[in-house]
Amino acid sequence: MKEPKYDYSREDSLFNKAQLKVNELLNKNAEKIVDSNTKLSHFSKDKLHKRSKQKHINKKININTANISTLTKISGIGIKTAQKIIEFRNLKGRFNSVDELLNVKGIGKVKLSRIKKYVTTE
Repeated sequence: MKEPKYDYSREDSLFNKAQLKVNELLNKNAEKIVDSNTKLSHFSKDKLHKRSKQKHINKKININTANISTLTKISGIGIKTAQKIIEFRNLKGRFNSVDELLNVKGIGKVKLSRIKKYVTTE
């Protein structure tokens, strides 16, 4: 005897609705930025980006101790690059020289030459 085919369309539609809800919640929470050193829960990416560009750097920033909000004050360093710098630092340890930033994905010779005057390892 042949088993009747089961209609999965109801389950599929429920799954699709649930997936849309999850995506909606993720998008709402995407503005919250969390890294291992700093929690920046009140800033959207745009606000943080605008805010960081408004600040002028008076002294060099230590890349061995700086958090995301401090690193993004450097022109040319966005949130993702700042996160990569911190991740690299957490994995490999302290930077011995500014030139070691070339080992961070997203930082090449041109970007390093632009930011070199704003960063230090001391």
